[in-house]
Amino acid sequence: MYQWEDSDLLISFSIIHKQMFNDYENQYLMTESQDQNLERHKLNLETGQITWKELERFFARGVLIVINSELDLVNAAQAFSLDDKETVEDWIKTGLVVRAHDEHAKKWNQTQAHFWSVVVAPWVLVQEITVQ
Repeated sequence: MYQWEDSDLLISFSIIHKQMFNDYENQYLMTESQDQNLERHKLNLETGQITWKELERFFARGVLIVINSELDLVNAAQAFSLDDKETVEDWIKTGLVVRAHDEHAKKWNQTQAHFWSVVVAPWVLVQEITVQ
């Protein structure tokens, strides 16, 4: 009769555990691409229109970020959400992403501007809606 050694038991357990994890991973875990697509979809659903009056308090707190109309707001939000520092820093350097400043506030107050916005805590990202 075969006598189990501790090492045999550990090897058997390890093989079974690995197979169970692989099965679980294949069935339930998403690939990075699927995860990013889900995050993008979630951010898109959380995007909405808002007025300057409603944004004033976020401006006062210093958390209002202006996304240039050359960028897609949801793509920008995803870069913030995924902490894609390289991309965000490039946008900041080229002026495509800026923190809202006093000149923005004066203009928006005069025009009673409307925006598309999305929250990526702690930031509120906005794009002004321009009438063509």
